[in-house]
Amino acid sequence: MQIVDTHQHLWDLDLFQYSWLNSVPSLNHSFRMADYVGATEGLNVVKSVHLEADVDETFMVAETQHLLTLAINLTTH
Repeated sequence: MQIVDTHQHLWDLDLFQYSWLNSVPSLNHSFRMADYVGATEGLNVVKSVHLEADVDETFMVAETQHLLTLAINLTTH
């Protein structure tokens, strides 16, 4: 069975700031595309929908550009 993951979050603390993570220690680490791929390995996820991860406002445009770059790279490889 093919799966469409309708609720995916990614964040990279080396690139952007997510202040809300300070109050959630169990999530306060980067979760990048490689982490997502590893977490879903063997599940036959064929598509996913990224949901915003509440990046700090000053990083909103840069984070969006970064995510678009990830999406383009995934669809062209």
